[in-house]
Amino acid sequence: SGAAGGGRLREAVPDEVREDLVAVYERVRPQRVGWSSRNEVWWTFLLADPKDDRDGASARQAVLYEDADGVQGYALWRLKQSWTPEGPAGETVVGEVVATTRDAYTELWRFLFSIDLTRTVNYWCAAPDEPLLHMVEEPRALGARHMDSLWLRLADVPAALCARRYLTPLDLVLEIDDPLLPENAGRWLLRASPEGVT
Repeated sequence: SGAAGGGRLREAVPDEVREDLVAVYERVRPQRVGWSSRNEVWWTFLLADPKDDRDGASARQAVLYEDADGVQGYALWRLKQSWTPEGPAGETVVGEVVATTRDAYTELWRFLFSIDLTRTVNYWCAAPDEPLLHMVEEPRALGARHMDSLWLRLADVPAALCARRYLTPLDLVLEIDDPLLPENAGRWLLRASPEGVT
């Protein structure tokens, strides 16, 4: 279907457009704090869609935003149908929205908010800096809630291990593979007690 910015939306089965999803994610990832790299195993896990994990919702679906330069964004989502005496009360369950341009991001959300027979959109894993919060007239109407989470990058393994305290004696060897910070790679012997750490 037609969309703003000269692009169009196309619905697809996620696993059938895996290469497009990977390409868009890799273009956006370096610009978003906390977005980790994904190898092939991770993508296979993400796109696996066993019926037992759907919690009454539809199969996972994808919608892509394309313009003259190719795919610029995608959303992964499910539809959870429900009815009340007042009528349809379905829920759109959003897995992720990834876009390289504002037009793509806007049109993907416009699509997700306009799915027939739904009253709510649930996006439980949005980032605190999600652009959607700044694109609506009343952000509080979105019902956003913050949950505890932690993203960190150990730059100095020995300092990080020694900085914490341990309640019981510990004698442990850690093997670390860190291609980004080779000085962290190797085997580390951690000896800890309530009195101190080496």
